[in-house]
Amino acid sequence: MKIAIFGGAFDPPHNGHQQIVLELLRQQLADQVWLVPVKNHPFAKIVTPDQHRLAMLKVLAPDERRIKINQFELEQEGISYTYKTLRAFSQVHPNQQFSFVIGSDNLIGFKKWDQSDKLIDSFPFWVYPRQGYPLEPLQSNMTVMEGVREVDVASTDVRQAIRAGELIEKLVPVPIAAYILKHQLYLELDANNS
Repeated sequence: MKIAIFGGAFDPPHNGHQQIVLELLRQQLADQVWLVPVKNHPFAKIVTPDQHRLAMLKVLAPDERRIKINQFELEQEGISYTYKTLRAFSQVHPNQQFSFVIGSDNLIGFKKWDQSDKLIDSFPFWVYPRQGYPLEPLQSNMTVMEGVREVDVASTDVRQAIRAGELIEKLVPVPIAAYILKHQLYLELDANNS
């Protein structure tokens, strides 16, 4: 089975995340997509408590046979590193083919990732286009997702819109917008301003 790992803060999950998950499945690049929310971000991002991000992620995973939420990183101590996570998945599921999904915004800083050389040598990467970020520099073992509309929203945009009192229904799925409103999330200025 081909399993695409889509890691991130998902703070909050937005329409771009949903679009990429559905494209991975539609194009048969993966049989399953695992959404893996980070606990302690390697680049020191402060994230919303786990229970809120998990509740919102469930909106992106209506088909639990093909889209799964994996809490591996939430259950670990210390910083979450992609290579460590993918190695752990491969050891537990040796018969599965794992790949990883990143946006083009991650390409320029990819060499700063922990054990980036081992990571790219061991696992194929799918790269989706993000508005304002070129599809370069590509490393070996990275493949650009073809025929995919550029993702033009970021979680930062959603948080900033909320603080500005703007509607976010065009940025996130409606149930996520309702959840954010109900729990009064993202009204405070981000600690890391990202």
